[in-house]
Amino acid sequence: MSRGPGSRDGERIGGYTLVRELGEGGFGTVYLAEQVEPVRRMVALKIVKLGMDTQAVIARFERERQALAVMEHPHIARVLGAGATDTGRPYFVMEYVEGVPITAFCVERRLPIRDRLVLFAQVCRAIQHAHQKGVIHRDIKASNVLVGEMDGVGIPKVIDFGIAKATGTSAEATLSGDGFLLGTPAGMSPEQLEGGDVDTRSDVYSLGALLYELLCGRPPFDFTDHSLSEILDHVRHQDPVRPSEAAGTKELRELDWIVMRCLEKEPARRYDSANALARDVECFLEDRPTSAAPPSAAYRIAKWIRRHRAASLAAAVVLLSVAVGTAGTVFAFFAAQREAVHAREAEARAELEAVVAQRQARIATAVRDFLNDDLLRAAVPSAQKGRGREVRMREVLDVAAERVRQAVEPGGRFHGAPLVEAAIRQTIGNTYRTLGVPDRAEEHLERAVALRGEHLGESDPQTLEVRGDLAQLLVEQGRGAEAAAWLEAAAASESSASRP
Repeated sequence: MSRGPGSRDGERIGGYTLVRELGEGGFGTVYLAEQVEPVRRMVALKIVKLGMDTQAVIARFERERQALAVMEHPHIARVLGAGATDTGRPYFVMEYVEGVPITAFCVERRLPIRDRLVLFAQVCRAIQHAHQKGVIHRDIKASNVLVGEMDGVGIPKVIDFGIAKATGTSAEATLSGDGFLLGTPAGMSPEQLEGGDVDTRSDVYSLGALLYELLCGRPPFDFTDHSLSEILDHVRHQDPVRPSEAAGTKELRELDWIVMRCLEKEPARRYDSANALARDVECFLEDRPTSAAPPSAAYRIAKWIRRHRAASLAAAVVLLSVAVGTAGTVFAFFAAQREAVHAREAEARAELEAVVAQRQARIATAVRDFLNDDLLRAAVPSAQKGRGREVRMREVLDVAAERVRQAVEPGGRFHGAPLVEAAIRQTIGNTYRTLGVPDRAEEHLERAVALRGEHLGESDPQTLEVRGDLAQLLVEQGRGAEAAAWLEAAAASESSASRP
């Protein structure tokens, strides 16, 4: 294949042989180059364009090299070397990122929203690293975040700090001397477009624009064929369509809060750091409340229950089981309960796994024995003829509740076995709730919370789970404030337990 006019393929610059051009910016051109010594590898070599080697351009070029040199992050392309050509034009050599823009990567692989958010959070952490090194990127966009693959996993890399700015320095012009706009308008904050002072929150705005594009398939604003004055007026006075509306899916509704907080006109109303943005994205992925969300009790409770409920259909299963008077189905329900308990055990601390497993086995055996000896006999179909299903279910539960009360008294078989009592009371309480008997449900769930809190600790997953059950019961009764208080107390315990 012949080289076109002006091609530099095959040319040697320092210890590097140019292979092909990768891209071109306002001041420099980036080439794929081969290094032979001291190691053989492919690199990206950026050199000032011919005719652009003015003092101002060279100074900007040097700032980019220095900015990259101080950073060491797995999601930022590293500087490997620097030098000057025989004619004095500076160049520097970077890690070659064999990838595609992050938006193209997500589209090509049809990544679901959650996988896109994982990549985006890594980009946020990389930008935070740059900020901690005193560097503001100022041109965050899809083409400056390349994603390659390693062992089938996408690895994002932030590149091109060509118009980066040191934090704490005075404002730099938005336009170059020849009227060239520095940056990409679709992702630039209002203060950056106006040429005012920018800080790290300007990068947060650009990250929000990138997230918008990852979620919706297009940037928040379309500035095709717009003049700079039109762009400025648009960004100052208009808000983009919310991502959920732009993409036409309710799946993004909660992410609207995160994106729109990034794209606030006033820097003070945005996230105060890229780390804070990453934390909110990670909270969304973990079904935890985000700081961008309205602080309503219903929102926090919904998140809590989604995160901690291990068997959300348990009450419905037991209702059907006893209502039709089928003892085998009831037993299957309790088997499912045991499986849920075992799943929670797997999340416990490793050094307590054996102890917890033994304890849970004893509890499961006790529950099974209670089922065989008491509850199933109360559910024998022949003894329940002529009654409605809900009446039969209520009678069975009342019998079970009375027998549990007797069993935990001195001399009873569950006396001194609080965790067995807690497991049975949680099941009975949830089933009462399903039947619409909230006073009896609350009685049993509160007792289960107290027992587990006392004997396992307030931050134990089993305690947190039954707290979530009780909170849901309170919400269903219109007692949201009480439910929020329950969860706030639990969240405080969970937070303190997670601290080293």
